[in-house]
Amino acid sequence: MSALTRLRAATRVELAVLGVATSAWRAVHTGIEDQPNAVGPVCADDDHDPDDPSLYDCCPNLVIELGTESEALAGYLAALLTADLGGAR
Repeated sequence: MSALTRLRAATRVELAVLGVATSAWRAVHTGIEDQPNAVGPVCADDDHDPDDPSLYDCCPNLVIELGTESEALAGYLAALLTADLGGAR
């Protein structure tokens, strides 16, 4: 088993422990930034517009901040996590 395979399996377990029920990710804003500065799981709330990058109380609490504002980087990481964890987007 490769290191990536082990890390992927461990991540799936960790996400389940954290209560993240989706493997689809999105670029998000943690404040009033012009560009996304984080990635987080897609919100499953029916009232949350899937194209809205804002975080609300309905959203999963897990957010990975990038340390910079970058639509390209946040979008890439969200797409990579989604593809790697098998989420549909």
